[in-house]
Amino acid sequence: WTETIQLESSVKQPELPKFAYFKGSVVPYAEARIGLLTHALNYGTAVFGGLRGHWNEEEQELFVFRPLDHFRRFCDSARLLRMELGQSPDDLWAGLRALLRKQETREDCHIRALAFYGDETLGVRLHGLTPVVSIVALPFGHFVANEDNAHASISSWQRISDNVLPARWWLAMQGMIMCVTAFLAGEFGPTWPGPAVLAVCMVA
Repeated sequence: WTETIQLESSVKQPELPKFAYFKGSVVPYAEARIGLLTHALNYGTAVFGGLRGHWNEEEQELFVFRPLDHFRRFCDSARLLRMELGQSPDDLWAGLRALLRKQETREDCHIRALAFYGDETLGVRLHGLTPVVSIVALPFGHFVANEDNAHASISSWQRISDNVLPARWWLAMQGMIMCVTAFLAGEFGPTWPGPAVLAVCMVA
């Protein structure tokens, strides 16, 4: 079977956030800047995490889905790139709470955490580099048009072995490959071979 999940292209893209958690503190978003020679930008030496925040109008509360579990996996992913973040999952959760309070977020939002080597240098290596952690949160409604009644199924494809590629962790380079594959699939349609399994990996 095949099924197309249509992204909400008609939805207006959210404005940039007002604040970011950057290098251990909440700063104005405009101050969270990196250079063109940043190692992660040139070599993909970064890990990422995506969390959802759900605003409850009745309780006037923002609920973040399983933040500590997300940040534990985030830290595990960072260790694969030999990153010593100097921040625990509890520290990151505290930083996210500070960010959401500062930004006064009162609607559904997407939260993007990044850990990346921020040194402005060239060279294919992981030693002698300094990791940087950033978190941003921005309003984000439904990710797909049929989010409330989407259908799912179990795929016959199997995840690749951890001995081949650490597919269980959120390495940015893997995410970029899967995203580009999904973009190409959307651009060229069903005539472009092989994108479906990678799209499934993104959901998994």
